[in-house]
Amino acid sequence: MNELRFPDSWPRLDAPNEMEALRRAELARPPAPTPAHLLAPTRCRVLRPIFVRGERVEVDEIIELPKHDAVSLAACGKVSIL
Repeated sequence: MNELRFPDSWPRLDAPNEMEALRRAELARPPAPTPAHLLAPTRCRVLRPIFVRGERVEVDEIIELPKHDAVSLAACGKVSIL
């Protein structure tokens, strides 16, 4: 049969060790900073009771949350963004 043979001059790669080295280098990098627009305070009206910083927030209260939290809670139907 025709067997595929690689020339002996080709460098051999140690793929598992190289992949592990790349993974460790990725983990060693510091995390990217959070964009400022996601941390902007956003006014919201509470539609269903939620806990914010360990305190229960009742329905119809107006609160300020970081934009990323407000958008997540709005998607769940817990708050409406004002």
